[in-house]
Amino acid sequence: MIAIARKYFSSLFIKPNSFSCNSSIHPFSTWKLKRLIPVPEICDVLVNKHQFSPELASLASSRLPKFRDPQRADLALSFLKENSFTTTQLQKLVISNPRVLGFTIEGLKSRLKVFQDLGLSSDDIAKMISSNQAILNSSMANKIVPNLSMLKGLLGSNDDVARLLKRCSWFLLYDLEKTLMPNVEILKRCSIPMERILYFIYTRPRVFLAKADTMMKSVEKAIEFGFPHTTFAFIQAVAVFNCTSEGMWEAKLQILRDLGFSDNGIVAMYRKQPITFSASGNKLKKKIEFLLATGKYNIANIVTCPVTLGCSIENRLEPRLQILRLLESRNLIQKWPVLSGQVKKASRFPLNMIAIARKCISCLFIKPNSFSFNSNVLSIHLFSTWKLTRLIPVPEICDVLVNKHQFPPELASLASSRLPKFRDPQRADAVLSFLKENSFTTTQLQKLVIYRPRFLMYTIEGIESRFKVFQDLGLSAKEIA
Repeated sequence: MIAIARKYFSSLFIKPNSFSCNSSIHPFSTWKLKRLIPVPEICDVLVNKHQFSPELASLASSRLPKFRDPQRADLALSFLKENSFTTTQLQKLVISNPRVLGFTIEGLKSRLKVFQDLGLSSDDIAKMISSNQAILNSSMANKIVPNLSMLKGLLGSNDDVARLLKRCSWFLLYDLEKTLMPNVEILKRCSIPMERILYFIYTRPRVFLAKADTMMKSVEKAIEFGFPHTTFAFIQAVAVFNCTSEGMWEAKLQILRDLGFSDNGIVAMYRKQPITFSASGNKLKKKIEFLLATGKYNIANIVTCPVTLGCSIENRLEPRLQILRLLESRNLIQKWPVLSGQVKKASRFPLNMIAIARKCISCLFIKPNSFSFNSNVLSIHLFSTWKLTRLIPVPEICDVLVNKHQFPPELASLASSRLPKFRDPQRADAVLSFLKENSFTTTQLQKLVIYRPRFLMYTIEGIESRFKVFQDLGLSAKEIA
């Protein structure tokens, strides 16, 4: 088989790394490998008129049925382009379903009109069909139209059907009488309100495409674990059980036990974050061992915060831990934050975060033991700064902070670089002067500005109104500061 695959690809002039489309599927599913002979006329249309690469054009044209009409292929692709299909989407569609090149314009129009009548935009339709190419091959009369009618009866309107299809177009292709409808009835029998069931359909649509007997078993297991029926965790638990066999489930539990987790701890983790258990046992093991290897976190920490096991090691956990190690090595933090704090502080971390952290610290002239300000606050904001790569100090603001308000240069640089686009030195000076008049010490101002630099852009009127609330309570200026 390997030799056939090699011959297949080499005959189409496909070189390593030159084939960006998903090429692993169709070479092995093509029904007649020996007859894959490119059609020059079709290749010419695809390459010269529709910007296909030569290798994709060869592959697509060789997989067409006997009826091969270059003019019809050109018309079909031109029509789809007019209806918002991008070149990338067309390539994906054609390589997955080359028969689309033989479709008539009338046939394509009738299919697109069904979705346009639901209120879907041309972009939405193009995205949906290019990601689920089987839609073009499914029978309109026997599959798609009946399914749309069933969905409208359940959801209530065309807009609701369109909203669901944007989330999961597989509802067009499954037998909904054997999946969706009985699964809805199963949840109804659990005394779950219809409004909540509809919410579950929109948020976890694929759960409802499982076979009814599978759904019933999954619901029973979720109930055994004690999930409240109307919570989102309940439907997450059902989703996990839908795609996890008894053997796989037991294997995961045994891996966790071998790592030192108790049965009670495993149940507690599952109740808190059931979707975490959708990962394979080996992936869970790798992440747990990674966290334990730091020496800073233990099994109890992981049980308390199982959401950590859903994070990527390469893209999320490792970059954060590298920052913590760097800050710790420079004595900028006394202890690491709790595991839940690490997960929640920011939503995205670039892979080169360690380099950014070094740049942030070194370029601001912060040296070990030379930073007297509360270093825990600094460590928090190195994590929460929304665009670390754009930390460029503003000289005018730095001048105000250093020369007029006795900020050290490193703090002034850090604060000014984290301001929004609107940066007014005069307003910053007025704000700090007003706060000084209201009993704020230099240390308090530094702590306030480094924690929330946007405070420098507040208006005096806005700050006065806030102060007045506390003054009316009888607090003194020093107490407010």
